Amino acid sequence: MSLELIFRRNIKQVFSAFLLFMAVFMAAGIKAQAAFPSDMEKKPVECHPLYEAPDEIEFFSDAALTHWKGNVNKRDLLLLAVKAGNHAIYGSFVKDGQAENGWFDLGSFVADPDYEDEYYTVRSRMTVYTDSSMDETLCSIKKYSGVIVIGQEGDSAQVICQKKNTYATGWMSDDDLTNTLIYDGREKQTLADGIYLFRGGYQDNNYGGVSLIKQPDLLKKEAFTWELIHDSENQYYIREPGSGKYLSVSTGDGGLSFTVSRTGQPDRVNGLFHLERATGSYTIKNLRSSLYLALDECGKLTLYRYRYGDQVCWRISASEKTVDTGSPMVFTQYDPLWCGTAYGSEGCMGTAGCGILATVNAVYALSGQYMDVMELADYAVEEGYRIIGSGTDEGIFKAACKRFGAKYNFTWDGSGGSIRQLIKKLDQGDTAVVHVQGHYVSVVAYDRSKKKFLLLDSNYLPKRDDTAFGDWIPAGRLMTGALEAQKFFYFKLRDPLYPFSGVKSDKP
Repeated sequence: MSLELIFRRNIKQVFSAFLLFMAVFMAAGIKAQAAFPSDMEKKPVECHPLYEAPDEIEFFSDAALTHWKGNVNKRDLLLLAVKAGNHAIYGSFVKDGQAENGWFDLGSFVADPDYEDEYYTVRSRMTVYTDSSMDETLCSIKKYSGVIVIGQEGDSAQVICQKKNTYATGWMSDDDLTNTLIYDGREKQTLADGIYLFRGGYQDNNYGGVSLIKQPDLLKKEAFTWELIHDSENQYYIREPGSGKYLSVSTGDGGLSFTVSRTGQPDRVNGLFHLERATGSYTIKNLRSSLYLALDECGKLTLYRYRYGDQVCWRISASEKTVDTGSPMVFTQYDPLWCGTAYGSEGCMGTAGCGILATVNAVYALSGQYMDVMELADYAVEEGYRIIGSGTDEGIFKAACKRFGAKYNFTWDGSGGSIRQLIKKLDQGDTAVVHVQGHYVSVVAYDRSKKKFLLLDSNYLPKRDDTAFGDWIPAGRLMTGALEAQKFFYFKLRDPLYPFSGVKSDKP
């Protein structure tokens, strides 16, 4: 019987133990190494020992690697890892025909645990090998797949790739790696970090939600100004800027009930909240209690058991531009999530989606809202804005505001061709999609002291001399060469102060 078959038969025996472990693990505050996929708990990583690893590899019962459990022969070891942190990795494996689990030194599986990971999309089908000797094929990955480079050794790169229903560590040649495109592999947050206005008691719909609270006195109490600080997998800490305290929950009745509370420091056990877009609004679920943040009939914060209902719907709106000018998020056409997806009857997002991704980048930099890329692309096709053989008609930008503006909190603010107007609009808080030679990019900020614009390009090319991570460029770059601007299309925030000007409650 093959090692893999033994593993598959035994994995069910330890799955319930994994779930218990993960609850304790998360409470302990250990986070995955950046190089590993954020969803490895749900889709584990098959880790193969390094070629140079010792023949007998130790495993432990704790992440600190202080409580030894045993040894396992390298030749027989295939680790299905669900968590990594602190230079250790945890998972399940088979030893002597029995399912086992434990912590391993990350250095037994990763050539350079401190390597700064990089994310690439491959441009053609490629082979991934089991180890750096490249004698044994691990798998083939198809065109437009994504790989994470987690280390280098000689002429080879260690990568994490997708292998059927799991991820896997393997090796690629440096020559193959040159036939790739780099992209920003940071997690795609449903909302960017920043300060937002939260309004509860919303009837959810596709267009952003409608307030159910009509009385003026309750209308004032329904608004909260909170700062979102992302942790992982759309889990956030929620901080009150005024008091500096964090939302949390406290227990009562012997741990059977929960109430909203505050803490002076982020509380990983009680104070993490999962944000999920309902359709036009959001729900905010506390992870410890599995209850939803809601408003009672008096407009005060409470916790609600059920996922569905107007009580748990929140409208979340930025009151000013949210772009992180130091490390902006740039969504690229060749992100493997959509790169190979058809865009209309001909072509794909990777080759023709610049107008779509320029819009997504401009909106995210403006309102912090992560637009559904294919929702916008499909709308462009349905409404005739997709031009086969060319790209996307400029009419999509105003149309996107009309169709999706309430949902993602942006609206149309005109168009033009003047650099002076661009500076003025950016100063006022706008972002812009820019038509350059045969391409659309986004310009989302202006630094007056340096007289430079922040450019986001979804498809960097040598002729444009930019990158996949945002570039500060002088005005001259927008007036000549491959980035010469033909026209600017402006977006502004839709409802930064709607529907009132004033009182924000910090009381539970």
